[in-house]
Amino acid sequence: MLIRVRGEWMRVPWAALEVTGTEPSRWTVVPRPANVVMLPETWGAHYGVCPRCHYRASLEGAPETMRCPRCFGRFAVAWEEHTLGGWLRIKAADRNPAHLSHSHPIMPQ
Repeated sequence: MLIRVRGEWMRVPWAALEVTGTEPSRWTVVPRPANVVMLPETWGAHYGVCPRCHYRASLEGAPETMRCPRCFGRFAVAWEEHTLGGWLRIKAADRNPAHLSHSHPIMPQ
Protein backbone atom coordinates (compact mmCIF):
# COMPACT_ATOMS: atom_id res chain seq x y z
CA MET A 1 0.00 0.00 0.00
CA LEU A 2 1.30 3.46 -0.84
CA ILE A 3 0.52 6.25 1.62
CA ARG A 4 1.56 9.88 1.68
CA VAL A 5 3.17 11.10 4.90
CA ARG A 6 4.20 14.74 5.20
CA GLY A 7 4.42 15.09 1.44
CA GLU A 8 6.46 11.92 0.84
CA TRP A 9 5.17 8.60 -0.51
CA MET A 10 5.89 5.48 1.55
CA ARG A 11 5.26 1.81 0.84
CA VAL A 12 3.64 0.20 3.89
CA PRO A 13 2.58 -3.46 4.27
CA TRP A 14 -1.18 -3.98 4.68
CA ALA A 15 -0.55 -5.80 7.97
CA ALA A 16 0.88 -2.57 9.41
CA LEU A 17 -2.23 -0.51 8.63
CA GLU A 18 -5.38 -0.05 10.63
CA VAL A 19 -8.12 1.80 8.77
CA THR A 20 -10.80 3.31 10.99
CA GLY A 21 -13.52 5.89 10.68
CA THR A 22 -12.37 7.73 13.80
CA GLU A 23 -9.17 9.31 15.03
CA PRO A 24 -7.16 7.58 17.78
CA SER A 25 -8.27 8.14 21.36
CA ARG A 26 -5.04 6.91 23.00
CA TRP A 27 -1.31 7.66 22.82
CA THR A 28 0.35 5.60 20.08
CA VAL A 29 3.55 3.81 21.13
CA VAL A 30 6.15 4.17 18.37
CA PRO A 31 9.51 2.37 18.17
CA ARG A 32 12.43 4.76 17.85
CA PRO A 33 13.71 4.71 14.24
CA ALA A 34 17.36 3.66 13.88
CA ASN A 35 18.45 6.79 11.97
CA VAL A 36 16.53 9.47 13.90
CA VAL A 37 18.44 12.54 15.09
CA MET A 38 15.65 14.83 16.32
CA LEU A 39 14.50 12.72 19.30
CA PRO A 40 16.41 12.92 22.59
CA GLU A 41 18.45 9.79 23.35
CA THR A 42 16.96 9.86 26.86
CA TRP A 43 13.58 8.85 25.42
CA GLY A 44 14.87 5.32 24.89
CA ALA A 45 13.54 2.73 22.46
CA HIS A 46 9.96 4.09 22.22
CA TYR A 47 8.07 7.37 22.31
CA GLY A 48 4.40 8.36 22.32
CA VAL A 49 2.31 10.34 19.82
CA CYS A 50 -0.63 12.32 21.21
CA PRO A 51 -3.98 11.34 19.68
CA ARG A 52 -5.27 14.93 19.68
CA CYS A 53 -2.39 17.12 18.49
CA HIS A 54 0.18 14.51 17.31
CA TYR A 55 2.89 15.86 19.64
CA ARG A 56 5.71 13.39 20.33
CA ALA A 57 6.67 12.78 23.95
CA SER A 58 8.76 10.51 26.15
CA LEU A 59 7.01 7.49 27.67
CA GLU A 60 9.11 7.73 30.82
CA GLY A 61 8.04 5.25 33.47
CA ALA A 62 5.68 3.40 31.08
CA PRO A 63 2.50 5.23 32.19
CA GLU A 64 -1.05 3.87 31.84
CA THR A 65 -2.26 7.41 31.03
CA MET A 66 -0.37 10.55 30.09
CA ARG A 67 -1.05 14.27 29.80
CA CYS A 68 0.14 15.96 26.61
CA PRO A 69 2.57 18.85 27.24
CA ARG A 70 1.22 20.69 24.18
CA CYS A 71 -2.61 20.34 24.19
CA PHE A 72 -2.94 19.27 27.87
CA GLY A 73 -5.28 16.39 26.98
CA ARG A 74 -5.03 13.28 29.17
CA PHE A 75 -5.25 9.96 27.33
CA ALA A 76 -4.55 6.28 27.93
CA VAL A 77 -1.37 4.84 26.38
CA ALA A 78 -2.04 2.10 23.78
CA TRP A 79 0.74 -0.29 24.82
CA GLU A 80 -0.95 -3.28 23.17
CA GLU A 81 -1.43 -1.78 19.70
CA HIS A 82 0.79 -2.57 16.72
CA THR A 83 2.86 0.07 14.97
CA LEU A 84 4.69 0.43 11.66
CA GLY A 85 7.82 -0.79 13.41
CA GLY A 86 6.35 -4.18 14.19
CA TRP A 87 3.81 -5.77 16.49
CA LEU A 88 4.28 -4.54 20.02
CA ARG A 89 2.58 -6.16 22.95
CA ILE A 90 3.84 -5.33 26.38
CA LYS A 91 2.09 -6.94 29.31
CA ALA A 92 1.25 -4.62 32.18
CA ALA A 93 3.54 -6.62 34.47
CA ASP A 94 6.44 -6.18 32.05
CA ARG A 95 6.13 -2.40 31.65
CA ASN A 96 9.15 -0.79 33.22
CA PRO A 97 11.91 1.38 31.75
CA ALA A 98 14.45 -1.48 31.67
CA HIS A 99 12.03 -3.68 29.71
CA LEU A 100 11.28 -0.94 27.16
CA SER A 101 14.88 -0.79 26.03
CA HIS A 102 14.16 -3.87 23.92
CA SER A 103 10.70 -4.67 22.55
CA HIS A 104 9.38 -8.13 21.87
CA PRO A 105 7.77 -8.02 18.41
CA ILE A 106 5.27 -10.78 17.69
CA MET A 107 3.03 -11.55 14.76
CA PRO A 108 -0.67 -10.64 14.93
CA GLN A 109 -3.00 -13.34 16.17
